[in-house]
Amino acid sequence: MITVLKSRNAKTGKVAASYRGKHSCPKTCAAYNSCYAKTGPVNIVFSRAEESKDDAAKISEFIASLPANYKMRHHTAGDLLNAKQKPDMPYINSLIGALKARLDLITWGYTHAWKSFERNPFKGIASVNFNASCDTFSEIKEAKQRGFDTVVIVPENATPGIYEGERVIICPAQMGKGEVTCDKCQLCSKKDRAYSIGFRLHGALKNRHQFEQGDVQEKLAA
Repeated sequence: MITVLKSRNAKTGKVAASYRGKHSCPKTCAAYNSCYAKTGPVNIVFSRAEESKDDAAKISEFIASLPANYKMRHHTAGDLLNAKQKPDMPYINSLIGALKARLDLITWGYTHAWKSFERNPFKGIASVNFNASCDTFSEIKEAKQRGFDTVVIVPENATPGIYEGERVIICPAQMGKGEVTCDKCQLCSKKDRAYSIGFRLHGALKNRHQFEQGDVQEKLAA
């Protein structure tokens, strides 16, 4: 695990951030082979995080050291699994304990491994919101039933609206042309939302994603 007190990511803004190794990502993720974290500068940190050990101890120490009322994004790269593709319970329990001890913090993250949990293990902890990363709109209902707030991948030209019965708001950072950053927005940290946050496909990898979005494209063209 790699942790930083102030992220250099322009979209995220000046918040703390963590990176876990590539082994922690579910191989069932639709973006497993085309993830943004596997290219460019993020990939360098992603690879370093894979070589790091003792994630459970490191995350506990790092969260305890954060300034009062600080903000943090969990897993700029990486997820909640172990090398056997099972929930990494020593790490998860350490993370839960650290966050319960720091209820002054505002932290958020995303997990493609949400199907590995019958219930959101972070539900009810005021200092964190882990969002289920859904590959299709049809997954949103299931993720909500497991206690997760949700985000979903949408086509690059998607607009806010109702898709397959689900209300979707497009990420303000993508709508605001660089004027909005995560540390100012904080939508992903809000709990029990009545909507999902849509992330538009973007960048050099958008044509390599393996999502089946034909139904969405058809609706957008209607």
